[in-house]
Amino acid sequence: MQFFLQAIGIGFLLSVMVGPVFFVLLETSITKGIRAALALDIGVFISD
Repeated sequence: MQFFLQAIGIGFLLSVMVGPVFFVLLETSITKGIRAALALDIGVFISD
């Protein structure tokens, strides 16, 4: 169980780090709104 919680923490950290996905997230939030940006962020979080 502890391994699972560590993996969630690492996945969350990687999903908020500055990188190409971060800039796609910024562009999506500006052009399509916050709901689309949240959907993108959740998809990135799940894929990690």
